[in-house]
Amino acid sequence: MDTVNQIYARNHLREKVPYMRTRGPVSLYRSLMKCKSEGKTGIISEFKRKSPSGFHLGKSVDPLAYFRNCNLENVAGISILTEPDHFLGNYDDIASVQELNLPILDKDFASSSMMVENAYNAGADAILFILDFLGPENVQELSAYALSLGMESLVEFHDLSLIKHLIPQKGVIYGYNRRNLRTLKMEPQEEDVLRQLKGLRAEIVLESGIDSDYLLNHDISQYLGLLIGTSILNGEFHMMQ
Repeated sequence: MDTVNQIYARNHLREKVPYMRTRGPVSLYRSLMKCKSEGKTGIISEFKRKSPSGFHLGKSVDPLAYFRNCNLENVAGISILTEPDHFLGNYDDIASVQELNLPILDKDFASSSMMVENAYNAGADAILFILDFLGPENVQELSAYALSLGMESLVEFHDLSLIKHLIPQKGVIYGYNRRNLRTLKMEPQEEDVLRQLKGLRAEIVLESGIDSDYLLNHDISQYLGLLIGTSILNGEFHMMQ
């Protein structure tokens, strides 16, 4: 069984999270659109402690201290990895960064209403759902539940055959992951994605493998935003717009 399927299979073991929310939901979509209105492409800056692709930050780093020391220019939101087994994540990391008053995305492998509630209780403003693994009906149901709590959803896909399910709707942001999560290999097809999205009126956030060189060689103005993790955490990313 591959890593992602293992994670989904263990979701039933996840426990309920106590209420740690200290503020009302903040819109990630509005924050990204504000950057766009200012002629910038907003960044969702990710905090993770580990990933199966080889990145390792460790358990001791405080996410609030990390973001306070970051250059938050062009940062439209924060993504926090909360999956515990393969990413060493936890919901306390979400709770601790609420005081920055930036939209917070719970980046996990959410597959149940309880996990949506956990994200809300921890202080998240948006939650990730992966279309490739959950399917359109489950995503529709879970994103509707998230919206009922006042949260938005980032609905991510890699398989281009799923583009037909990208229907613009309230509270939903779409994201294209350049990495195939089944193989963990980079399989970038964003030009094909943009071509197929024409006429659908669906903007996307671009995810995975984005660094300073990428910005130099690609037109990022075509995207609603960029979700960037490793290259920022490693100090290798410099925004040039």
